[in-house]
Amino acid sequence: MKKLILLIIFMTPLIVNAGATTAAGTVTLSGNGGHSIVIVVLKGSGNTTCGDGLRYWFKPDTDFNRALLSMLLSAQLSGKRVYLTGAGTCLSQYPYNNALLLSNITLMND
Repeated sequence: MKKLILLIIFMTPLIVNAGATTAAGTVTLSGNGGHSIVIVVLKGSGNTTCGDGLRYWFKPDTDFNRALLSMLLSAQLSGKRVYLTGAGTCLSQYPYNNALLLSNITLMND
C-alpha cells in the first residue's frame, strides 16, 4: 500500500504537466493595454516550440496571475533566470505573436 501511495505522489506532477512546454532563461516583459495581457519573452532557452524563440502570455486579472507578474518583474530587474511552464497551443494572432499561456514560474538560484 505504501508503494502505491508513493507512486501516486511521484506521478501526479508528471500527469498534471503532460503536454506542457517548459523552458528556462531570462525574461523581458511587455504589455498590451488594449488587450490587458502581459507578454513574456524568454531569452537563452534554446527552445523553439512556437517558432523563433519562446514567448508566453497571461492576464494579470487574478491574485495568482498578479503574483506571477510580481515574480517576473523581480526576475527581470535582477537578471535572474526563471523556469516557465506554458500550456495550450501557440496563439499566432496579434498581440500574442506565437505565445503559449503561462501557467507556472520558478525562480532559479544560479
